Amino acid sequence: MHGFLKNPSPKEKTWTERLQEHIDNPRKEITKFRRWKIKRIEGLSQDYIYKTGIADGLDIVGTVEKPEVVIDRLPVSLLFHQPTQTRVVWQRTDNDQATILMVDRPKYKQGNGFALLPPLEKALDIIFNQQGYKSIYARAGSPIKDVGCRNKDWRADLVAWRTRTGSVRPVLIPKLQAFWLRMCKYCVPAKCFGADYDDTGIIIFSPNDLKTLDKEALQELDDIHGDAKRKWKFTDLIK
Repeated sequence: MHGFLKNPSPKEKTWTERLQEHIDNPRKEITKFRRWKIKRIEGLSQDYIYKTGIADGLDIVGTVEKPEVVIDRLPVSLLFHQPTQTRVVWQRTDNDQATILMVDRPKYKQGNGFALLPPLEKALDIIFNQQGYKSIYARAGSPIKDVGCRNKDWRADLVAWRTRTGSVRPVLIPKLQAFWLRMCKYCVPAKCFGADYDDTGIIIFSPNDLKTLDKEALQELDDIHGDAKRKWKFTDLIK
């Protein structure tokens, strides 16, 4: 189901307003994954299963008076980590930027967010080093076919990320976005690179390309994070 079709609450915008927003700012929404085929990747351990498939990407074009639904077939990859039951799904594109569509695992396996990092890092290794992408876009929101949270859903809760420049006030962002910015190496909020990106968007850069930058350029990327707590720095690449 496309986002605008969901039943709005009284405080939300009307059907017509939401439809116009989708037409003005087109964004495909994935409605289904299918035709998965297991593929072999050299050097991938038995803990992992790699598949390729197709995603149905639904978009709405035209006008409010005469909207038209368009469905595209998008090539996707899936990396499944058997010990943690983690799935990482991404769209393969014709440009230099892949798009992560989903990172999840069953509720009974949840509870330790750090357990997601090894399978995510393995997926990034495939995307950057085998498929040759220079960056990845991801959205820190509820994934497609959301399995939910083991306990209270904390993902959209606002938390302090870093202190505003020239102020003592914090920048507030969703807790899930703050988690990925802290734990996932070489990423920044997508809004830093374009107003058209989603508020919860994240861009992850290939370390292969980052290593070609000088210390000043890497420091500029670190400065985006300000005093935010994290496990890594862009300037670590020059050590």
